[in-house]
Amino acid sequence: MASIYKVGGGKCPIKGVKFFAGEGADRKERRIQLGPITTEQAREFARRIEQLQSLVKMGQPPGPELADWVAKLDDDMHAKLVKHGICEPRPIVILAPTLKAWTETYIAAKSKKAAPATMTRVRTTVYYLLGYFGENVRIDAITREMADLWDTWLRKQKSGKRSKDRMSEATGNLHCRQVKAIFNYAVKEDHLIKNPFRGLASGSDAAVRERYVTQEETARIISQLPNAQWRLLFGLARYAGLRCPSETHKLVWGNMHWHDGTLKVFGKKTKNWRTVPIDNRLLPLLEQAFEQAPEGQEKIISLSRNNLHRNIEQAIIAAGINPWDDLLQVLRQSCETELLARGVPIYATARIIGHSVKVTEKHYAMIPGQLMDQIRASGQLVNLQKSEISEPAGQDNIDSEHLSPKSFTKSFTPKAGKGQKPTETGNEKLDKKNPAKPDLRRENAGFCELSPAGLEPTTHGLKERCSPEVYTTSILWYSAKARWEAQE
Repeated sequence: MASIYKVGGGKCPIKGVKFFAGEGADRKERRIQLGPITTEQAREFARRIEQLQSLVKMGQPPGPELADWVAKLDDDMHAKLVKHGICEPRPIVILAPTLKAWTETYIAAKSKKAAPATMTRVRTTVYYLLGYFGENVRIDAITREMADLWDTWLRKQKSGKRSKDRMSEATGNLHCRQVKAIFNYAVKEDHLIKNPFRGLASGSDAAVRERYVTQEETARIISQLPNAQWRLLFGLARYAGLRCPSETHKLVWGNMHWHDGTLKVFGKKTKNWRTVPIDNRLLPLLEQAFEQAPEGQEKIISLSRNNLHRNIEQAIIAAGINPWDDLLQVLRQSCETELLARGVPIYATARIIGHSVKVTEKHYAMIPGQLMDQIRASGQLVNLQKSEISEPAGQDNIDSEHLSPKSFTKSFTPKAGKGQKPTETGNEKLDKKNPAKPDLRRENAGFCELSPAGLEPTTHGLKERCSPEVYTTSILWYSAKARWEAQE
């Protein structure tokens, strides 16, 4: 049983609670000093101590009211109760790391596997995160509403040194994908229960690059480049679709197979080798660069990676052409578009360029102006004549002798072979006294068969689309059928 004791005198002396705790030889009097509190407060504390001791003996947890009282005790007082065996210790709460500390942890883990270019994009995303939230905010303090506000702020920022407008939607989605990955890693490491950025739009949008570099423009630009190395660099991007500079600057003359006209290319991005056929327009550029290469030079392209865009842009302007955005990427895209336009299968084109068919369809394939002109001039577009799809003027104009179901059945009856008796048609099997209607669909299957290709929409109940010719014939057929049934 707990009781109150006082320490010292005065109007409000220090009070405490004493009680017995322990088992056997360890059972002795324990004291907990409470401080200068009122007598009623001390008695209430002593009563709570008795309740907790009783529950510990019975092995029962405290009720909601008592548990709430224990939870409100400060850490020092709670530790004293735990020391005397009156209540259970509190779970150890590990505070979530700050945003700066967590991003540093993520970068250290990510950099072990990711490429340097990927890590550059991750650090840019971290820059935008710290710029908005600050370095000392804990990651568990960021809510979904705060994540939405950050997304709105992010898309108003400028992207790149040359950009004067706010960042594009594709760039904003890229940063949202990166920040989702950063906080998904926090969920995986049990620092968070849910990712506050999980609802942000982060789809991979196709970049708007409708610029197609024609063969005539390519020839003009190549003629303005200063030497064989620059001409070959431009040709590798436009005629072979190589990534510049990650693939072009890794090529060595040992990758060049002169005997079969192919080039072995290692994709730093995909970590795979691929074989690229050498275009007839690229071969002279390779031969010229090989003849002018110094003795013992292994690399095909010995140019510096710096200022590639600036020198190529000067050659484009000198050729009388307006420069376009993403200079080298557009050359690679134009190469893939040309391969598709020349009839190379899409799976082969994707392998030559070095990515998947899905990437080809979504990000690279486009319709150049020349191809659009060829389509318009080819005359192969479907041009339906009005007479091909017009309904018959009326049943009076239908020749019932030639369009009756009986005549169609007769005309499509298979001929008997040599030594075989002619087979009876469905009409010949009919009872003359009690005639039944023949199964016109079965007997005239050859006539009603639809063409495998045609126009939208599909006819209800049929798997194939109805072509204009079959559509017109079907109208005549069912008109004749209705006329025949009326005569019967």
